[in-house]
Amino acid sequence: MRAARGWVSPLQRVENITLNLRLPASLVAELDAYAEYVGGESDRRYVAHQIVASYLARDKEFRNWLESRPTRETPPAGPAPVVPPRP
Repeated sequence: MRAARGWVSPLQRVENITLNLRLPASLVAELDAYAEYVGGESDRRYVAHQIVASYLARDKEFRNWLESRPTRETPPAGPAPVVPPRP
């Protein structure tokens, strides 16, 4: 597997659940461009997944809240996102 380029690593296959949402056309175009930039088999869905997963992983207040709430059955989120260090 080649090294990550930018904030998103190349696609790895995981089990997914479908989520339908509407995004501005300009944002979809940027997702497509970022997928091209990352390379490999990456596509807009994978890029969106990595961006959301990275954002949630970095939100310390959310992580603390998530750990402190009553135990609930939560579906597995898949592999941890590749989070490069901040510049």
